[in-house]
Amino acid sequence: MHVWHWLEGLKMYQWLNILTFLYYLMYKRSNKSYRIYAIFLFFIISMETVLFRILQRSTDYFNFFHTLFSMTCLVFYQYIFIQKLRNTKSYLPFAIICIIFQLASWIDIAIYFDPQMFRPFIYVIGMLIVNLMIYAYFYKVVFKDEFKHISQFPEVWLALGISIYFVASFPLLLFLDFLRDEITIRKPYFDLLSLGNLILSIGYLMTVIKIPVAKRSKNWEPIEISESY
Repeated sequence: MHVWHWLEGLKMYQWLNILTFLYYLMYKRSNKSYRIYAIFLFFIISMETVLFRILQRSTDYFNFFHTLFSMTCLVFYQYIFIQKLRNTKSYLPFAIICIIFQLASWIDIAIYFDPQMFRPFIYVIGMLIVNLMIYAYFYKVVFKDEFKHISQFPEVWLALGISIYFVASFPLLLFLDFLRDEITIRKPYFDLLSLGNLILSIGYLMTVIKIPVAKRSKNWEPIEISESY
């Protein structure tokens, strides 16, 4: 009964993340170059569908763990697009910016620790950096790389999901603390944020779908393919 109640409480984007993770395990796990996506999907599923639901009921540290979750997502996004900007002029500047941002943000969280406070301003700055990296990545794909079919660029779908999510959710993220305390607008706020998360989850799904399948040799040993760029 408890399991059924837990399943009923899952939102659409959480179901989509679970399906994306299972799809990766079933069809794309042989491509070890993209294993970090499986690790990340397992992380967000564990946090969103299990840990957060426990913390909401039994502890005052929900906001603190949500801050750690958001910052970890930023680490993943920045890492992915830093890798995709290698051998470009923007690689070193963005690498330095990301390192400074991560150090400053984690120090800020440690110094001004408050289990009741979510720090949306830090998250918004981090997402702005990610989106600038995405624009640089799009420029590289469109103007610098030789022509290839879009299916050869799985991260394009991740980039689109992140960008649309951020544009749609920017006002909500910026005034997160205020909106959480306003009972009259709390429900539409969470509904809009869930819609943004659904867009982001669709980006995850499309990225995993477009991950190239690792070829196999005659003796059925998996061969790791090289990235498209």
